[in-house]
Amino acid sequence: MVQQTVNKMRMNARLIFSALFMVIATLSFAQSTTVKGVVTDKQGEPLIGVNVVEKGTTNGNITDLDGNFTLTVEKGRTLVFSYVGFISQEVKVTGNSMNITLLDDAQSLEEVVVVGYGTVKRKDFTGSLTSVDTKKLLETNNNNAAAAMQGQIAGVDIQRSNNKPGAGINIMIRGQNNISAMKGGDELTNMNDINQPLYVVDGMFVDNINDIAPDDIERIDVLKDASSTAIYGSRGANGVVIVSTKRGTAERSHVEYNGSVSFGQATNLPDMMDGDQYVQYVYDRMKGQNWTNPDYEPDMEATLGANKYKNWQNRKYMDWADDVFRTAISTTHNVRIYGNGKGLNYTFGAGYTNENGTIENDNFTRYNFSTAVDKQINPYLKAGTNIYAAYSIKSNSGVEAFRQTFRLNPLTDKYDENGDLLLYPDKDAGSVATNPWCDIENQKTEIKNLHVFGNLYLEIKPVKWLKFTTTFTPDATFNREGEYRGLDTKSSGGNTTKTRAYYKTYNQIKYTWDNLLYAEQRFGDHNLNLTLGTSWYKYQYEFGGIRADGFITDHYKWYNIGAGTLNAGETSTSFTQEQLMSYLARFNYDFKGRYLLTFTGRYDGSSKLADGHRWAFFPSAAVGWRISDEAFLRNVEAISNLKLRVSYGVSGNDHSVSAYQSKQTIGNTWYLFGTTGMQTAYLNGLENKNLSWEKTKEWNIGLDYAFFNGRINGTIDFYDRRTSDIIMSRNLSMINGYESMKDNVGKVLNRGLEISLNTINVQAGDFSWSTNINFTTNHNEILELSNGALRDEANGWFVGQPIGVVWTYDADGIWQEDEAAEAAKYNMAPGNYKIKDLDGDYAFTNADKVFKGSLFPKWTGGMTNTFRYKGVDLSVFLYTRQGQWSYAQAYRNFTMGDNIAFNCYDLNYWTPENPTGTWWRPGITKTAAEGDYVNYVETSFTKIGYINLGYTFPTEMIKKAGLSKLRVYASVQNPFVWTDYLGWDPETASENTYTQYAMTRSFVVGLNVTF
Repeated sequence: MVQQTVNKMRMNARLIFSALFMVIATLSFAQSTTVKGVVTDKQGEPLIGVNVVEKGTTNGNITDLDGNFTLTVEKGRTLVFSYVGFISQEVKVTGNSMNITLLDDAQSLEEVVVVGYGTVKRKDFTGSLTSVDTKKLLETNNNNAAAAMQGQIAGVDIQRSNNKPGAGINIMIRGQNNISAMKGGDELTNMNDINQPLYVVDGMFVDNINDIAPDDIERIDVLKDASSTAIYGSRGANGVVIVSTKRGTAERSHVEYNGSVSFGQATNLPDMMDGDQYVQYVYDRMKGQNWTNPDYEPDMEATLGANKYKNWQNRKYMDWADDVFRTAISTTHNVRIYGNGKGLNYTFGAGYTNENGTIENDNFTRYNFSTAVDKQINPYLKAGTNIYAAYSIKSNSGVEAFRQTFRLNPLTDKYDENGDLLLYPDKDAGSVATNPWCDIENQKTEIKNLHVFGNLYLEIKPVKWLKFTTTFTPDATFNREGEYRGLDTKSSGGNTTKTRAYYKTYNQIKYTWDNLLYAEQRFGDHNLNLTLGTSWYKYQYEFGGIRADGFITDHYKWYNIGAGTLNAGETSTSFTQEQLMSYLARFNYDFKGRYLLTFTGRYDGSSKLADGHRWAFFPSAAVGWRISDEAFLRNVEAISNLKLRVSYGVSGNDHSVSAYQSKQTIGNTWYLFGTTGMQTAYLNGLENKNLSWEKTKEWNIGLDYAFFNGRINGTIDFYDRRTSDIIMSRNLSMINGYESMKDNVGKVLNRGLEISLNTINVQAGDFSWSTNINFTTNHNEILELSNGALRDEANGWFVGQPIGVVWTYDADGIWQEDEAAEAAKYNMAPGNYKIKDLDGDYAFTNADKVFKGSLFPKWTGGMTNTFRYKGVDLSVFLYTRQGQWSYAQAYRNFTMGDNIAFNCYDLNYWTPENPTGTWWRPGITKTAAEGDYVNYVETSFTKIGYINLGYTFPTEMIKKAGLSKLRVYASVQNPFVWTDYLGWDPETASENTYTQYAMTRSFVVGLNVTF
């Protein structure tokens, strides 16, 4: 019995000892540790107030003003970092310190987006909207805000109009509506008449955003569907681009500097013939011109001329492109001061941009100044102002220098025997091929532009749920253009009487006055929001232009027009005025934040339309359903957000008619009264008393989605928009005395799909990899034409085909020598293109043309990949346009054109010795059908827009120097392009050769500093 008791006591002792050992062991492995760290955004900016919580507990803290946090936890536990507008991140504790980078949640439900006349949380928005923030804009290192958006927004087609310094950007949202902007033949090249969207900068309406420095922009919100743009009525018919500039914040004050220098080189230059290739081409061309005599051998000395023959014999070849193009050094500097205190938030900014072209004397300089002040006067009254000014100077060396660089063949000389520039390096080319350096030095164009706009607002908030604002927005532009064409230029040709100077000036004054009443109230699960307002807009434009010829010296330029002889045919002045009055209302309702409803209506009156037809009402409605908030999905962890949107709206448009086109105006001309010239006035155009609004009706179905705590998110939108009563020319019987008049005729369909996808592919400690993808496809189709016609061949418009359709000939290879007899039936010979004769009449007419495509792409896309490790970031942006065609003016000039003295692309052309050549035979007589076949070309492309590499210094390292941010970066712009197009830039292929410019590959180094 005693022994049993002893044994039991021993057993209990062992158990107690084991338990104590386990406790001691557990305590030894579960020691607590103090973790310190810094939380920043992807640009290295400290994040204030980030929640840092030990997972599964209430143990937590928040970051301070410098993004620092301190928390005591057990080793091996997991910390959860969360902040509004950013993807939450979980990190396991493995040491005493950690630096965390939170990534933006592009689809954050609490994110506030800017919509027409107000703001709304993204989760409550029922329309189609895409945003780009300042970080994405600045990553592009682009000096043009519109260009910085290119390829980043689904449904928004952004295209450069030119590659010259300071060139503008064309933006088109959800397809082309304007039929008359796109015509057949060479006029297909005009891409500047696409239906431009409305631009709104801090509530101010502007013509474009070319004057806005990207560094001044906080974010850009693009409204795309009729429901979201309806609040702007007719002004937003083509979509709305809303720009919010940077403003002072209540959190902190600081000074910010962003600067960079870039080194640009002409890139993607076409492969032109060198000296040997050009001589072979001339030889083959002479053989081609005498193809009926197979024994013909050209006398190359006589054909080339003495000077070119001598250069050939001495192998003295001139590379004009290498001689003309230079390394262009450009700089950008921006400084901004933010401040706050005692209810006053302010920001002041100044910027300087100097962009040089790759041809001497091509330059764009811009100075930007901005200020924004908001003052909370008392709890009920707030006032503020925004002022933005941009002064720019754009200088060009003339329109001929670029294309003459490629026209001149390599056997020509730059200087004569005295060392002076040769105006005509190749006399055999005549006066059409001049020395580019003569035009660079003797033809100047300079445009000075001052754009000042701003607003002054007063906000009254008598009670919490009611607010009234009145905003006055003036906008003034003053522009002066001077051009001088000196003695030694192509246009003057060494003839003093042909020298000329232009002086043009215009001023544009606009005013907008908005009065808005906002009411918002919540009743339990019901939330109501009402906006009522009026908007008045007035526009005035004055222009004056004068030209003089015959200057005895080139020193005056355009500053002494009186020294020349006045050219009355190009002396004019003009004045234009128009007004728009609008009444607007918007009603928003949501139930439990789950079921959303929006009604919008706007009543617009335009002075440009006919009396009795100036006013129209444009309504819209939209509903939204937050499916992820329903009980059956609420607990599905994989689904973070799922919202279905459906909208329908009607918008109007009067942009296609000028201020007085609905009226019969008076023109002036000259006539002979005996032998004396007399001025007379005449009725110009026919008045249309029924001219009214274009109307666009649009359906939009959209889905917003986010999965796995937002690591995968994006939107999908399908739209169907039909524009009717399009304002365009309607043909008239000449019995009326006029050939045409402006009228409401025509209907166009745009139907498309937009997809955006954002993914966090890898998030492991200090390393992350994210991807942003967007895809757009749009089907454009003409549904109706004037007078019920199915086709207008003269203008290239066809019912059932897109606007800007490519309607031309097709070919089936090249006629071979054994097909000479068959080719002769078409007045052709071996070496000509075998143009398809669809109707079998042995002639090439419109009946043989086929539809090949459209000026506008079948689809566009963009993709950005961003990699980050601690302070290092690497981003690569890719952009593509597929299925687009162009009337390539360069092909007409540089694919063995009519002038034998012009240089050409190095082509695999057909000869009897090279029967597999894919280009026509040099010297062969070409038909107009062959010219159309060659010049219409598919210009699809894929570009790497930029590759950026940057480093953000740790906060601990720089705060001792008084800095809160320090980032250095290097970037290369336009490093690669893939395309089958042979010219300089497939994006601008439709431009005429005298307005084109080479793509620029730029190497950029920059610095971002915040104090």
